[in-house]
Amino acid sequence: MSTTDWYGYATAASASGSKTLTALKTICQYSGWNDMTTTGTAELTNFINDTIQILAMLKPWPEYMHLDGTIVLPARTATITSIVGDGTTVTVTTSAAHYMSIGNIVTISGTTNYNETSDTIVSVPSSTTFTYTCSDTGAEETSGTVTMDVVSKPLAGTRLLRLGTVVRSDKSSPLDEITVDDWLFNKRHHAATGPPNEYALRKYVSTGDIKAEILPYPEPTSSTTIYYTWQQSPVLLAESTDVTDWPDIRMWLLSAAMKKRLAAIDRDTNGVVLYSAEFMDLVERAFSQSRPSYRPVRAKTTIMSHRWRLQDIEKTFA
Repeated sequence: MSTTDWYGYATAASASGSKTLTALKTICQYSGWNDMTTTGTAELTNFINDTIQILAMLKPWPEYMHLDGTIVLPARTATITSIVGDGTTVTVTTSAAHYMSIGNIVTISGTTNYNETSDTIVSVPSSTTFTYTCSDTGAEETSGTVTMDVVSKPLAGTRLLRLGTVVRSDKSSPLDEITVDDWLFNKRHHAATGPPNEYALRKYVSTGDIKAEILPYPEPTSSTTIYYTWQQSPVLLAESTDVTDWPDIRMWLLSAAMKKRLAAIDRDTNGVVLYSAEFMDLVERAFSQSRPSYRPVRAKTTIMSHRWRLQDIEKTFA
């Protein structure tokens, strides 16, 4: 199924213009921030970032709602057409795209010199090759099987807050989210393979960014395309020339938020004043002026005609 068969599949709205960190600091200075020492400037940067982060959580602003998430889950096994050792680096070539990623754990079998258990992929030079490190190498071989020990796939987005709808390309109803604990229990005690109908989301931090990977269950026997929507947190500002992705059209709301916090006792270090009914009135006004581009991904046509989702049926409750 192509991406044109899905409603809501699009690139997220981009922020136009917007302000640099220096400009935002100037707004705070006009509003009462007077500590411009080295420590005070660092605190001001944190104050500005914190304000933007809180605002982004108050409403589903379209700039942070993404509809273009697409990944291909790798098959549990792949056929090897070539395996070559060069020093401690072993390069594996598969007969078709393997969809594996750096950090995936693999087992090599069916070879003479390269049978390995639980090796970590260290690079992916192409869609049909990957490398791992091994001290035992031998002559080139042209057959064998690579098996994924844990079928997982990192999501492309960074600063990810949460996932929305997750669907397979061959299924109209969304996959169910389970905990990592439940996923591990199923994998260990109810091991199954086939098209996944559940997934766990593991979030982690890499080079300062929040990232995530999907752990499907059951483990796919063939490569499976997944579509998903996701919410992202605002970019963190550090350098004076860094530009916030909070758009100019709502800069008045950001200015009001910073002024509101600065006017509160102890600069409202927790941002409590932004959750007040008075300020939420401003948030509602700003949100109604923005054109939300976020819609859950769902199929235009029914994949399985005998099964309908409740959200696709008109309902009247007495």
